[in-house]
Amino acid sequence: LVALIEQHKRWFGGCMRLREAHRWCLANVGKSSFLVVADGLWSQFRWAFAANLYVLAFVAAVFSAMLGGCHWLIALTLGLGSVYAYVLPICATCLTPIRCRVGLLPFLLLPVAIYVKSVGASLYILNRLTGRCNVYGKVER
Repeated sequence: LVALIEQHKRWFGGCMRLREAHRWCLANVGKSSFLVVADGLWSQFRWAFAANLYVLAFVAAVFSAMLGGCHWLIALTLGLGSVYAYVLPICATCLTPIRCRVGLLPFLLLPVAIYVKSVGASLYILNRLTGRCNVYGKVER
C-alpha cells in the first residue's frame, strides 16, 4: 500500500512539471499551447483531489444532519459518490473496444483505490507547501 501511494505521489509530481515542459517547448521548438498546460493541470487536480473533496462533503453532510439540518444531503453525497466510483468506470469500460472482466471484490473496492490514489498527490502537495523535498527511490521495471 505504501508503494502504491509513493507511485501516485511520483506520478503527480511528474505531471506537475507541465509548465516547465511548456517553457522548454517555447524555447526549443518555438511554439506551445497554454491550453494544453491548463487542460493537463485540470485533469491532474481532478483525479488527485476529487476523493478528498468527496470525503469532506460527506463529513459536512453528516454534521449537517446531526445538527438537525438536511438529511437528504447524506443521500445526495452517497448517490454522487456511487456515480463517480461505479457508474463512470462502467461507462468508461463500455467505451473501450477491448472488453475486460473485473471481479466483484475489486469492483466493490474501487472507492478505496480512488482514495488511495489521492493520498499520494496530497502528500506531494503537503511536502511542497511545507518546504520538504520529495525524495524518490529507484524503481525497477
